[in-house]
Amino acid sequence: MTRKEFDQAIDAIHQGHISRQPSRAEAVEEAQCASRVLAAMCLVMRELRDIPEEQTWEPTSAQIVAFINPGPGADVSIADTIALAQLPRVHFIKESSRDLARVSRLIFEIDRAGHACYFTTMQMLLATLELGGSGATMPPPAAEIARHIIDAFVAKDHERAAALQLQFAQFPSKWMHRGLAPVMKAAMNLIGVPVGDPYPPYGSLSADEIDALAAVLRASVLASRFSTTAAA
Repeated sequence: MTRKEFDQAIDAIHQGHISRQPSRAEAVEEAQCASRVLAAMCLVMRELRDIPEEQTWEPTSAQIVAFINPGPGADVSIADTIALAQLPRVHFIKESSRDLARVSRLIFEIDRAGHACYFTTMQMLLATLELGGSGATMPPPAAEIARHIIDAFVAKDHERAAALQLQFAQFPSKWMHRGLAPVMKAAMNLIGVPVGDPYPPYGSLSADEIDALAAVLRASVLASRFSTTAAA
């Protein structure tokens, strides 16, 4: 196995492959690579302003995850998002707008209509579930909080689900000026999972910010993680 093939295989370990290329030809090349290394899906950032034709993805058997990220990516209209979800290769839509009016419309016209699974963000998780969406995507340790929200929702304990959702009111938004990855890395380090420092150009949270983050996390479902860390 060559170094390039090894790197491609590592990219596929989590059963996905990410394409962030602004060129359609390069995105297709990435999708073909995803198929060769047996990735289950290919993540396509919607930075292109035109909707790719279905034949664009014919060379890959991987399922497509369309990541709609307004701001850094394209501000895709509701009509274009629905059209994107109707492409046979597109099985998942990830929406990061946090716009409830947009999200509710697209859950109705995409997920509930059976075109694709529609995912949002941690801040929108409970609202997404209540409206019939598939859920939300997020990094750890936020995913552990989300697991508790989902369990409460499935158990029809709506009061608990709402209380748990409020744990995302401050975390991570209070420290988002540092960036999502630095906040999550700091949180992981605090609960005893050493993941190191952020990679440049991102910087670490200050000592005061880490103390404030720890206080918020100790009041969350992650509190038991601190007890385990202290015992170790």
